[in-house]
Amino acid sequence: LYCNIVGNSISSNYNKPMVSVSYSNCASFISKLNELTGLSFNFPSKEQWEYAAKGGKYSLGFKYSGSNNPSDVAWYKSNTSSVQDVKQKSPNELGIYDMSGNVAEYTTTLYSSSYAYSYYYCGGSFNDTVTGVKATSQLYNSYSSDSYTDQTTIGYRLILTTN
Repeated sequence: LYCNIVGNSISSNYNKPMVSVSYSNCASFISKLNELTGLSFNFPSKEQWEYAAKGGKYSLGFKYSGSNNPSDVAWYKSNTSSVQDVKQKSPNELGIYDMSGNVAEYTTTLYSSSYAYSYYYCGGSFNDTVTGVKATSQLYNSYSSDSYTDQTTIGYRLILTTN
């Protein structure tokens, strides 16, 4: 979808999450998607992201998004060294896949420091330890939203706002 909307062929493997795109490139994609569809897509806030990762109102209180065993639901440093195809692990209580590990995901929640502004990203990636892929894992880039040193570990997840 990303490649079709922005006219870019960054990835030739459409079963993997979109990575190597900056926050501003993703925001531009969302703007174009909203214009084409007439709908209202966005990144989730870090609170919305965490609520969904924990299973929403169906939460069973798992540490990871859908299980207390990270290998059931997450690609992380102990079981891979690269981005994996989506939906290879079990989903969480809401039926959402890959919220723990594989790639961390941008949010709309702004982090501000004396250095610069940045956005939180959640869920951890294939390059994180087991601690980094918990459903409550929230990180931020301490430099700027477009200068994260390894964007191959960050992707995005969209939410659709309805009235």
